[in-house]
Amino acid sequence: MRIGFDARILNSRRRTGIGVYAHNLVSSLASLYTDERFYLIYPSLGRREMSGWGYEAFPRLCLKGAMVPDSVREDRFYKLWLDIYLPLAIRRMRLDIFHGPANLIPSAGRAKKVLTVHDLSFIVTPELAFDCSVDFLKRFRAGVRAAAAVIAVSGRTRDDLVLHCGAAAEKVEVIHEGVDPVFRVVEDENTRAGWRSGLGLPRDYILGPLSLHPRKNSLNLIRAYAVARKRGCRHVLVLPGKDYGRNECCSLVEDLDLREHVLFPGYVDDADLLPLYSLAAVFVYPSLYEGFGLPLLEAMASGCPVITSERGSIPEVAGEAALYTDPEDVEEIAGAITLVLSDRSLALSMKRKGLERVGRFSWERCARETHNVYDKLLNT
Repeated sequence: MRIGFDARILNSRRRTGIGVYAHNLVSSLASLYTDERFYLIYPSLGRREMSGWGYEAFPRLCLKGAMVPDSVREDRFYKLWLDIYLPLAIRRMRLDIFHGPANLIPSAGRAKKVLTVHDLSFIVTPELAFDCSVDFLKRFRAGVRAAAAVIAVSGRTRDDLVLHCGAAAEKVEVIHEGVDPVFRVVEDENTRAGWRSGLGLPRDYILGPLSLHPRKNSLNLIRAYAVARKRGCRHVLVLPGKDYGRNECCSLVEDLDLREHVLFPGYVDDADLLPLYSLAAVFVYPSLYEGFGLPLLEAMASGCPVITSERGSIPEVAGEAALYTDPEDVEEIAGAITLVLSDRSLALSMKRKGLERVGRFSWERCARETHNVYDKLLNT
């Protein structure tokens, strides 16, 4: 079987959640199915070379750079990528399966196409999707129609696809994401002290979402933190990310006179995520909508208690291991933070339940279930 992937999402030093999915899926497939031939098709723009991710360890995984002219403007690039370069690569490589792991696939090309959809936030919560264009929506819907099979990363995403896009339920397969084994409980005090010193982290802190995108609801978290401080909380609030909402978050911190108590470390490298989760007293993720919610599992696997919302797919992922709040109720979020920080037995119970919960999710399972989708398509 010759299987190709749109690897454009991997052609970056800073992977997003979708990039984490694509990387772990491809690596797991290449490790498990050594008789198959996998192709990573990515734009080779000279200044953007995909390397350093360890793919050379898999002899059946081929990196194929499509030579896109440097003159192509960024705002036009993805259109040409979908309309010209990917269909051309599909034909030249004689692919049996083409998999788009990041919400979009080309309509042209003879290979049987698989599309992974991570969420429909741009449709379900359009007021928070200011970076979504009309052209993207058109191409997304066309991709759902063109796909021979659609993989939804959660039951909620499947339901949204059927409801909002008219997708045929029988061609949508729910396959959960996994959690990387790098996320684990580390109790060695010397290691933890080295992490704290190296990252410049305070001794006691609350960790917020790893993104400042408005959908992650960091503004209400800041407001809730202000209330919690009035109730005696002395932990620092750490808000990573370099997203669209940073200016609004910084302004609110100033307005609430919290600048000495809120830390904005910026973008966090993959290697620093385990220390960040491990050292936090609690991970607060009051998202307004999620198609999956991978950071929930990463925090739980690292032994960090989780406070979150019941929006989107979150209950499907976090189960009974998290403490839930209404993401629009600042007082309720503040109460949950105060409760977890003051009740050690509750925090330990949440940690235990979280470690049990993450055992249900693995990238190996994700890869095997995805390969089953490929097999079904080629045998029908």
